[in-house]
Amino acid sequence: MYEEMASTMLPLLVKRPGFIAHAAWPVEGGWQVMEIWESQADHDSWAAEVVLPAMPEGMPPIKMTYQPLHNVTTA
Repeated sequence: MYEEMASTMLPLLVKRPGFIAHAAWPVEGGWQVMEIWESQADHDSWAAEVVLPAMPEGMPPIKMTYQPLHNVTTA
């Protein structure tokens, strides 16, 4: 399911204001997704407008947690 959703959403994600980075990896029972955004408000609008409406019917709710980020370094 992640691969299917990612193929349509990732092209939109990289154009979204406030988006910095996305990573995903398989875990027992599903996928772990980590994203970095300029603000929680930027993420929340993305989730409300794009992600949640695209979730397949009957899928368990997504558990979203937020952690303040002190530093990001990229190559």
